[in-house]
Amino acid sequence: MNKHYDHWLECEGTFDILACIPEEDYFWIKTADTVFYVEGGGMAKDTGTINGIEVEDIVCKDGEYYHKVKEALEGVAHMQVEVAQRIEKVQIHSASHLICGHINHKYHARTIAFFTHEDISGCEMEFDQFDESLMRQIEKEVNDYVMMDLPIDIVYPTKEEAQKHAPEEKLDHDELRAAVIGDIDYNMCGCIHVPSLRYLQSIKLLSFEKTTRGYKIYFVCGEQLLRTYGHQLSVLDSCARDLGTPQSELLQGIMKLRAEIKQLKDSEASWKQKVIDAKIQEYGSREETILCEEIDDLDVKTFTSMCSALVRTYEKGILFVCHQEDRCHVVIAHSAKVDFKANELFKEVAAEFSLRGGGNPAMAQGGGEYSAEILTKLKELAKKL
Repeated sequence: MNKHYDHWLECEGTFDILACIPEEDYFWIKTADTVFYVEGGGMAKDTGTINGIEVEDIVCKDGEYYHKVKEALEGVAHMQVEVAQRIEKVQIHSASHLICGHINHKYHARTIAFFTHEDISGCEMEFDQFDESLMRQIEKEVNDYVMMDLPIDIVYPTKEEAQKHAPEEKLDHDELRAAVIGDIDYNMCGCIHVPSLRYLQSIKLLSFEKTTRGYKIYFVCGEQLLRTYGHQLSVLDSCARDLGTPQSELLQGIMKLRAEIKQLKDSEASWKQKVIDAKIQEYGSREETILCEEIDDLDVKTFTSMCSALVRTYEKGILFVCHQEDRCHVVIAHSAKVDFKANELFKEVAAEFSLRGGGNPAMAQGGGEYSAEILTKLKELAKKL
């Protein structure tokens, strides 16, 4: 058991280098001791440097430590753990013990799991029912403990002592270590903890969701709370400035903007339909029965809808191509009184220009890479018709 982990801000140390083992583009620096936390117990590994060189990874094998770095080192290892990262992750881990222990103790809901992400942490608890009111109640209760500044004691119990306090724990280690928060939580744990609850600063329960096993409860605390909420407030402030509204009225501003966007979209759709109707009428009024055209001012969905409406409304046959940047979409179709096999014509065009699609004798369509020669091909087919 690494006794350096008993002191949460022991972030510097100097130890003899026992070996420097090369592996591809890296080296494993072997030491008998370390101040770096090795990932485990739900807590991420420490970040930092040895002799000013970044530590990429750290593992423990047979009681010795191996630090992965990009340069060969010898002599002594001057270790420096990144303090800010250490503080934040230790706060989160200790807060998890407090929240889970309190829920276990008062609400008799078993801990299923706990987890940490960059901007949010959480625990999954075996509740049958959970709601907003209960979440707020638990938030107040755990913050009351933070205000009381209960100590978190690290103890090394005998097996008998551990079984007395934590009968459900697996006690399969030669040396046992427990984190104890008053009578709230007694948990076998090899992780680093804050010395007392005031170092958590504050805990905010954010939300919850139902799972197949219970409920996930999401929270932030300490430095993670300050960092996450600081970022969110900065984003909200930027949005408020862009909308020209006070931050307190941001929701109303967003709702107003949504209404305006919907109005504009409705107006756009109305004008687009008027344009399509005018195009259909213009094509329908032409003397030719077979029409051939390249169109570059419509999206594919609107284009195919227009083609379909055109042959339903007028006795026409059409060989149209819609051009959008480097892509195109071809529609070959006809009304009931115009007779040719649209699918056969489309196959001929598709084969020559590697288009994908298909259809039936009345209407066929598909798309692919644009070529100016497609329109030439369609005009040739139109002349034959």
